[in-house]
Order: sequence, then C-alpha cells, then structure tokens
Amino acid sequence: MTVQPLSRRILSGASLLFQTILLSACISGGSSGTKNITPQSVDSATPDENAPPNITILSPVSSDQLTADNPIYFYADAWDKDGSIKKVELYSGATKIATLFKSPYAFNWENVPAGNYKLTARAYDDQNNMQQSVAIQVSVKPQKALTVSLVSPADNTSYDIESSIELKANTSDNTQVVQVAFYNNGSLLGTDTTPPYKYTLNSASIGTHDITAIVTDKSGSSEASETRRVIVSEESIPGSDGSLKVYPAVAKIQKYKSTHFSVNVTQSGISKNSFVYQSTNNASPGWKGTLNYMQKANHWTTFSFSGAVNIDANRLDGKTIKTCVIRPLSLKIKPTIQGSHCSFTLTKPTKVSVEIDEKYSLSAPLKNSGQITKNIVKHPLLVFADPLETNVPNPSGPNVIYYGPGLHKIGKTKQLNDNTQVYIAGGAYVIGGFKAGKNPKNISIRGRGILSSVGETETANEHRQWGNHSIDFSSGNKGENLLIEGITISEPLRSCIISYNTVTIRNVKLMSWSHRNDGITAGNNSVIEDSFIKVTDDNIKLYYSNQTIRNNTVWQQTAGAVFKFAWQLNGVSQGNQVSNIDIIHSDVFNDFSPAEKDRPEMRSTNAIFSAMGFKKDAAFRNNSFKNIRIEEKNLLRLMSLRLVTSHQAANDPGKIVYWGDPGSNAAKTIEGLIFENITLASVPYKQSTLYGNKGGNIRNLQFKNLKINGTLIDSKNLLSSKNDSTGLLTAGGVSNITFSQ
Repeated sequence: MTVQPLSRRILSGASLLFQTILLSACISGGSSGTKNITPQSVDSATPDENAPPNITILSPVSSDQLTADNPIYFYADAWDKDGSIKKVELYSGATKIATLFKSPYAFNWENVPAGNYKLTARAYDDQNNMQQSVAIQVSVKPQKALTVSLVSPADNTSYDIESSIELKANTSDNTQVVQVAFYNNGSLLGTDTTPPYKYTLNSASIGTHDITAIVTDKSGSSEASETRRVIVSEESIPGSDGSLKVYPAVAKIQKYKSTHFSVNVTQSGISKNSFVYQSTNNASPGWKGTLNYMQKANHWTTFSFSGAVNIDANRLDGKTIKTCVIRPLSLKIKPTIQGSHCSFTLTKPTKVSVEIDEKYSLSAPLKNSGQITKNIVKHPLLVFADPLETNVPNPSGPNVIYYGPGLHKIGKTKQLNDNTQVYIAGGAYVIGGFKAGKNPKNISIRGRGILSSVGETETANEHRQWGNHSIDFSSGNKGENLLIEGITISEPLRSCIISYNTVTIRNVKLMSWSHRNDGITAGNNSVIEDSFIKVTDDNIKLYYSNQTIRNNTVWQQTAGAVFKFAWQLNGVSQGNQVSNIDIIHSDVFNDFSPAEKDRPEMRSTNAIFSAMGFKKDAAFRNNSFKNIRIEEKNLLRLMSLRLVTSHQAANDPGKIVYWGDPGSNAAKTIEGLIFENITLASVPYKQSTLYGNKGGNIRNLQFKNLKINGTLIDSKNLLSSKNDSTGLLTAGGVSNITFSQ
C-alpha cells in the first residue's frame, strides 16, 4: 500500500473536497509573499487499475503580481494513486521550460519578459500515462514601475480658508505618462497630462485634507504618491510663535486633579496653567502580584498648540528634582531641572512621558528559571501636546452630540445612530461609553476631552458577554466613514476601542488599569496613528487585514502583548503595515499562562509580539513591522508565536485547557512576516519562542537589522536571553526563519 502525502490525501476520495493550500516562497532576488492557492485539478477517483496521474499547479496563481525583474516560482503537486510519478514537465504555452524528476516539483523561471503567459504542467506515471493540469493565466509587468511624488504642498502645512493651495507632482519618466490625477481625501480634484503636473485647490473647506497624486502609464498601470496632509482653519496661524490653547477645569472635575504635579505652558512670553488630571490605580488586588508592578496613578494634561511651547512640570510637594527623563527617547528631548521644576520645549505636537525621580526597583522569581528585576515608574506625568483643532461642530448643529466643559454621565453604553457627530470638548469629562448599531456609517467621536468609566461597574453576566467597551463599533463589518480623534479614554470597563468595521483612529490617548482592558481592535483597512496607548492587556490586536498602524507610542503594562496576532483567530489577517512605534516601557514581569502539555518550557503569550489560539484554516501572513524601538531595559520576552491549542491547567495538572481549534491536525499558518529595524535596549529575560503544530506551520519570517543593545542579530543563535539558553527556541512546524542586516 502506498501512503500518499497529506496534500494528496486531502484531495482524494469519492466526494470532492476543496481546501485552500497556503504556500509562501521567499526567493533570493525575487518576490516574497504568501499566496492563496486553490487546486486546479482533483483526483478522479476512478476504480481503474491504471488510472492517469493527478497534477495541480500550486504556484503561481492568476492573481499574483509578477514583474520582469523577479523570477517566477513554478510549483506543481503531482501524485499517482496506483503507482508513482516518473516526471513532471512545466510549459509556457507550447514551450517546455523545465523537466523535473523528483518531488518537490518546483522551479525558478528566470528572466521572464513582460507579457501574458498560459502555464501548464504535465505529469507522467510509471506506466507512461500523462495528465495535464488546468492552465493558469498570468501577467508579467515591466521591470520598472512608473512612480510619482508630490513636490507640494509640504506635509502638515496650515492654510487659512481664503488660501489657494498649489499641488505639484513629479514622475520618474514623463515619456510614459498618460495622466497625473490629484485627490483630496480620496475624491478626485482634477488631472494634468503634461509636465509640470499641477492643480490649484481653491476655497478648501475647514479641516484636514489628505492630498495624493496617482500616475497612469501607457500600459494602463497606476501608482500612487505619498500622502501630504494640509490643515485649513478659519484664519491663518498668527506669527512664528504660533498659538496655544489650554482647557478649563470646572468645579465638578476638580476631584480628578493631580495631587503630585502641576504644569504651566508658555508661548510668546505668556504662561498658562494646563490642568493635570489623576487616575488612581483601581486594578483588582486579587490579581496576585500585579499591583506591585504597576503605577500608583496616571497623571496627564492636554493642550493644543502650533509653533513652539515651553512646558514647566512642578512637583507639588516642593522637593528638589534629582532626575527627569522625557520619553520616547527617540525625540531626544533634554530637560532643564531647577529646584522642584523640570522644563523642556516642544516644537511640534507629540505625546511624552515625563518621569521625575522614578527609581523604584522590584525583583521577583520567574517560573522555571531565574528572577526578573523591574524599574517601575510609580507616578508618570503624561503630556499630551495636540495640534490645534479645526472644524469644531456647532453645539446646536444637526446630528451633533456636544459635551462642553464639565462632568457628564451618559451610562455605560449610549447608543449612537448613523450620521452622528459626537464632540467632547477640552475640559469635558464624560463618564460612560458609546455603542453603534450594525454596520455603522458616518459617525465621528472627537475633541480634546475625556471619556472614562470611573466609578462604573458591571455584573458577572455583563462580564461574560464581553461588552461595556468605551467605544464599540463591533456590530457587522461593513461600516464606513468612522472616525475617533483627539480624545482621551481612561479607566474603561473593557476594551478602549473595539471595531470590526473600517475606522480611522487618530491622536487618541488610552489608559487603563484592569485585566482584559485591551487597547484597540480595528477592522479591515483601518488606520491607527499618532496615538498613545497604555493599557493592562493587549495594546493593539491585529485580527483584521490591510491596516495601517504608524507613529504611535506604547506603554505595555503587566499582561498581554503590544501586538497580538491571534487569540481565537478565525480567518485571515494579512497585509497589515506597522511602522514607527516607540515602546517606552514594558511592565510584564511573569508568565501567567499555563504550561504547554508537551513542551512546558514554551510558556505564556506575554511578549511584545504574541499569538496563540488559531481556529482551523486561520492565518496571519504577509504583515510587516518596521522601525520599532523598544526602550525597556528589563524586557521579559520579545516574541511568542504559537499554533498549539492544548495547555495544562496551572493549578490542575490533569486538566487540559483549549484555545482555538483543538484538533491537532487543524491547518493553521503564520508566514511571510517581516521584522525590520527592530531595536531593543537590552537582552530579554526569556527566550523568544516559535511553536508550530501538526496541522500548521510558522515559516518565512525575516528579521532585518534586528539590534539588541546596539549589537546586530544576524543569526537565530544570537537571539539570546538572560535566564534561558541562547538562541531562538523553536518546535513543531517551523521553517525558513532568516536574520540579516
């Protein structure tokens, strides 16, 4: 009896069973990525003793983006249920391009000119029977794509409403251009067919405008430029010193005033007090050990400005300041200390943690090996310096819900209708949460105020139902034009923001204390940018596709991950681009998760990058992480990616806990990931782990310019840890993990 490989057994049988086969090819000098490959031929299941062989082209597929400067990875799957395969021939039209005599039947087709191709494969069995595959039609584009870039306007330029905004673009080859089209917030403004390519935008509306250009060449292909943002306000920003706005604190919110700090902001010789809020840690003391490793309180202030501004932070106890550190360190802000004051200058909107005389150190044993020491910042002062607001809605305008300065209690889940603007003004403190209906449309929640659940509680039944999020857009997945901008969310009952719909999240500040207080979950094609996230569980959940996550600052607290790839993932997450992230702290100090049944050292999902609990056919693939700066010098673990699903219960060795699909052969995949320009301030305590299973694979992970304490990690053996063995720990179906400069 001949035992067929898994892919053949899946395709054979009396009834037809289709499945998607996941294949990734990383070819030196060629294209890299992951392909959804659907078999093009099936076992005929004929009872004849001398049946023809079966053959399927797995790569390429018709949807592949192929270019003349990359080889084409040609891969076929062939089998014969009553014999063996003698050879496989690969054809382009009538031209044979390769003959293969041994599995795997794979070939790199080099130097392929641009054009359209019909690809087939022929399999011959040991009785010389031949079977030809279904043809695959592919298109190869020219080697060099035409590009376009914006010359003007400059990014983040401000204009008044009377201004004419001149848009200009350059292309890489004017001889190939058919037209250049200019867009504002995704809407076509106009086109130009001759260089210099330009358009004048007159009388732009008040607000933010994202400008792009798209060039079309003679072959019909199009490429987009970078995006330039311009801000149109009612009047021009006065003078080089810009302008400054602080927010009132009415009597009813004085009880949330900081007992540790005050802040003054100064511009053009005029000083203003910026109210400092305080949120005292209310995490459950039953979560053993956690409170020791957390802040006692968050202190924060918010103001808006343009130009340059000086910030003066003052200790209210009057003690002389010995040290003052401003994070992210990548901003290279050097403060000045004088008595009980720490002052520094900002020249652009940003979010910083001001850490004054913070030297609290704590050590504890780690499960399995060694101990961990953490330097805990007990009283951070968070300064949220925002851009000036534009297009503030009229409080009495149609479909506007306006919360002015003061205290507002709205209930745990205030329902929002479509076409609604929620505005939380600076100085407003709103207690409650917002929830939209199914497939919400045209809803914005913005401002400079605070949304909090302080004082709210939930029943045990509510806790089980996974509700009471601060902002909930989780019903349906076809919503559109959703915006969350500028507000601060503090002390949520559950997640800060959860959306299964497309949403833009910009310049938000998120802070929490309790377990299962996640930061952000966003749907397909969402944008998360220019935000500050400091929550006690997972900061950003990447469960959907084609998200852009950029220019964010993260403070990882005592559980979960900064980037969670999967926890009960059911589907495919792909095409996400994460870039320019500052991880200023990681307070994770232990492995809470139960041990793996068969590999007890592969413990926990607490890490910067983490995944577990995949459902059948779930995949996390073709996602990139670039320019990630990790400042934490006492990091527990960089990475824990796991496809296994059965775990030994922590307090009951005889009990097995399941996450994801419990089937040991269930197909699951992590592949095609790029980690580029990742820097760690020091060596982590625990090893990074990659753990596959029988039905799934972790493959094709590229680490480019990974540095630990300035040292380039160009081998998995150099990915060391303080308490464990040196090297990346792998088990199960793990393959093609590469490290390079």
